[in-house]
Amino acid sequence: MFSNLATITRENASQLQVVGTLEGHTAPVLSIATTLGGQLLASGSMDGTARVWNLDTQEQVNVFAANPENEQISRVAFSPANPDHLATAIGRKPSWAMSDVRDYVGNLAQDMFSHSRGKPVWRLWSLEEETVVHTEAAQYALLGTAGLAYSRNQQWLAAMDGVWDITTVPYARAARLTEYHVRDMAFSADSERLALVAFYEQMPESIMHHMVEIYHTATWQPVAEISETWRITGFSDVCFLPNTHDLLVRTSVESLRAHGAHRLYRYGGDRFEESTRILSDVACFAPHPDGSIVAIARYDGHMVLLDADRHRPLATVRAYQPAQPVNMPRGFLIGGTDVVNAAARSQYRAAQDMVFSPDGRLLISADGDQVLRIWGIPT
Repeated sequence: MFSNLATITRENASQLQVVGTLEGHTAPVLSIATTLGGQLLASGSMDGTARVWNLDTQEQVNVFAANPENEQISRVAFSPANPDHLATAIGRKPSWAMSDVRDYVGNLAQDMFSHSRGKPVWRLWSLEEETVVHTEAAQYALLGTAGLAYSRNQQWLAAMDGVWDITTVPYARAARLTEYHVRDMAFSADSERLALVAFYEQMPESIMHHMVEIYHTATWQPVAEISETWRITGFSDVCFLPNTHDLLVRTSVESLRAHGAHRLYRYGGDRFEESTRILSDVACFAPHPDGSIVAIARYDGHMVLLDADRHRPLATVRAYQPAQPVNMPRGFLIGGTDVVNAAARSQYRAAQDMVFSPDGRLLISADGDQVLRIWGIPT
């Protein structure tokens, strides 16, 4: 169906437009991923389902349900070794009180510190058998997203606090990486590096500590870490640029009132000696498969296609409804405010996740209105 689309490049980026939509979720979509061949797309949502779509026909082909009342699917990833396997990261969803922000945040805070909240888990689903074939629970329990990523060398699954060898049946744990809550994970294209975003709470001060760590996959030993800078107080999402060890990191100011404080940084090498601030007001981002372009969804409702080398916009299109700022209750104070901020703003977010198809002809965005939009450039 998309055979008439051109590959998205720096030269034609300004011609990007919506060429299709996928509808079926009943709550915001938190994560999307494609198979290596690019035919299938998976989406995980706050509605407690992971859905698999055929991009050629724009039809839904599978639905996997967690517990819709209590759980959300925050990450999805197809196995590069077996396209029949879909991994999902599942956590307890926050309380819904959309009509009143005060009630919503109050319930969210109560959930975060409730002993009955349950631990996040990752589950491996078989598309053909439509059943769970593997489940593991994390040791550290908090609400929100959890890390999940496959390596391209068809050997590893990094999920939450550990790494599993996917060449075994069932998957065998290869390493325990951290005791902290992992928000996001990403492998480099050569599978030699794994980056993760983690945080932990220091008690009794209730101070949240955030870090980005890079591990060497040959030893599973950390080779670099960002734990703090004077400009950055929180880390959200992480991704390696294709064919490099340069890292894109989305950051956030730890303030519930800091609307538009999310920024994208690029870190070169393993020592993080230098960083370049790319753009502010970043909701989510995705690099093009050839590394030439970074697509960025902003909270103001615009999508920016950025030249990855020169750090300048190639095109800006009006893509979504602008995200609405959340006015928090006066005097509201809680450890890990950026965690609450991200969860609260997700109800108003213009876009939650983005991904390019492997051939670079499609850009898919998961939007706050529960619709998956397919972007392309007609020839």
